[in-house]
Amino acid sequence: RLVVHAIENVSSVVRTYGADGTRLSDIPLPGTGVVQALLGDADSPRVALLYSGLLQSPVMLQHDLAKGTSRAHPATGAPDLSSFETRQEWFTSRDGTRVPMFVVARRGAPRDGRHAVILFGYGASGSSVLPSFREDAVAWLQMGGVYALANVRGGNEFGNAWYRAATRERKQASFDDMIAAAEHLVATGWTVPRRLALMGASNGGLLVTATMVQRPELFGAVLADVPVTDAMRRHLAGNGLQAAEQWGMPQDADVFPALRAYSPLHN
Repeated sequence: RLVVHAIENVSSVVRTYGADGTRLSDIPLPGTGVVQALLGDADSPRVALLYSGLLQSPVMLQHDLAKGTSRAHPATGAPDLSSFETRQEWFTSRDGTRVPMFVVARRGAPRDGRHAVILFGYGASGSSVLPSFREDAVAWLQMGGVYALANVRGGNEFGNAWYRAATRERKQASFDDMIAAAEHLVATGWTVPRRLALMGASNGGLLVTATMVQRPELFGAVLADVPVTDAMRRHLAGNGLQAAEQWGMPQDADVFPALRAYSPLHN
């Protein structure tokens, strides 16, 4: 048999197939999360999966292909997060593209606009923001907050086209998606602008600072960790030149207007 791990709608699925490609069964997972390792041996009917979710600390799942049964081996000292829930919500970006976002909150939390919300994003380099376990998110939830992950374009959540849609002169799509995510959180009653914080690091720092500059009235705080803020000169330092294919260069007439329009430092 073949055991296949795939990402569908930004979370893991695991399926088994016969040698002729016939789909046999799905291996059940504990919830909405990510398989971070898949281990097996041709001499054994058992397969091991290292799994985690926004509300599931890493756990090793042992699945018996012959019996169709699974057994979990959770880590000792794992927090009890049963009072929280993860939901995937979809919103519409400026150009009509439907974009997903994970929202994690206490079960039954009212949509009364009173929650303090952290909205995290990256949207670059073809890197997917997946719903794996995050200690900082758990700490924030336990303090009474709501945690949101926006799967903005520039990542790889839906393949190469999702990445290409926010490269070079098209980079504004990432910021439009992040703005739309924030507007969705406000419109659906999760929070109000003064209680909404953006968070991102590195290229995600570019995402949140550019978004802040474009819509400052939409947020109460911005947490930018090692952000890229000078889009006009990023190719001159660090690994910037290696990423020139993704961002473009200011001497490129097709790209310059876009870089100048969104560069946080220049705006």
